[in-house]
Amino acid sequence: AMGAGGGVGSVRAQNHFRDSALYVNMHVLNHPHILLRVFDQPSLFDMATGDLRDAASEEQVKKFVAAFLDW
Repeated sequence: AMGAGGGVGSVRAQNHFRDSALYVNMHVLNHPHILLRVFDQPSLFDMATGDLRDAASEEQVKKFVAAFLDW
């Protein structure tokens, strides 16, 4: 799952969705997980445009997209 938010990213929402999806026998992509904290300083995002501007996080997103396409 992938998400961005404050605090612990979107981990609680992702886990809740995963549990709900599994309960109704949906297929889920379990890994990789991406947790980006929007409100950390310095921010990983350009808050005016929403663009991700952190190279390490961008690599995580690329790995997620590649895994999703393979899945």
